[in-house]
Amino acid sequence: MGNQQNSNSKSDPIRIKIDLEAAFMYLRTDEAHQVFTKKDVVRDAVGDAAGQVSDPTQLATKKEWYIGKKPCEILRDYILRYVIPDPTDETVGYVDVTYQPSEVGAALIDAGFIKGARVYGGASDPFSLPGRLNEILTSRFYHNADMSKCYQRIMLSRTKDPEAIAVLEEL
Repeated sequence: MGNQQNSNSKSDPIRIKIDLEAAFMYLRTDEAHQVFTKKDVVRDAVGDAAGQVSDPTQLATKKEWYIGKKPCEILRDYILRYVIPDPTDETVGYVDVTYQPSEVGAALIDAGFIKGARVYGGASDPFSLPGRLNEILTSRFYHNADMSKCYQRIMLSRTKDPEAIAVLEEL
């Protein structure tokens, strides 16, 4: 999510629009009530989690948090905790997200090795949710260029080998 020049400062909060109508429609689907499996979590959340942990051992913990949970529970908790309803439009809400570099990025900036680092928004950032939930909450208002899976998508578009396609579609 861009670069940040001073590791000691956070960005001003950015207000992100949330599609509550789509969220409430999704909550009524069968999919929303299916338990996330390890396969779902690894495929869906690994890219988001990979950049948000400073200790590689935390990656498994971050991914595993969603295993055994239902998307409806995750979505409900997120909405109740972070979403500010729009007083004039019940189909829309907002979240305020403050971006800052990871611990590693901040340390590298402070040590003078780099001038800026990728920044992260933490738990209030809808992009920290599993991809499907992020898509439901934001796709009406934003285009998500999910870079965590772009290599596989590029390779998928370039190959005609059925075995390679099958493997890439699993990622």
